[in-house]
Amino acid sequence: MHVRLRAAVCQAAAFVGRVVTRTTSISGYDRALALAAQAFVALVPLLLIVAAAAPDAARQAVATWLFEVPDPGGDAAAVLDPLLQPPPSTPGR
Repeated sequence: MHVRLRAAVCQAAAFVGRVVTRTTSISGYDRALALAAQAFVALVPLLLIVAAAAPDAARQAVATWLFEVPDPGGDAAAVLDPLLQPPPSTPGR
């Protein structure tokens, strides 16, 4: 029984070692960071476009999510706030 357990532990350790070696050889951290940046750059503008075309209730839900989930502060809040406000009413309409 101990022989099987020892063999299983050795195989698991070898697997972990191969994963770590392969991840460092392909710069796994850099790839993950690049993928996250690409997702952010693609999804946030899409979310804003969808929110602009959505009814006021959905727009307010997106605004609430953007401000409460990541809790932007300072300059980020100052930039996002005008984007999420309804447009001013046009006189004469």
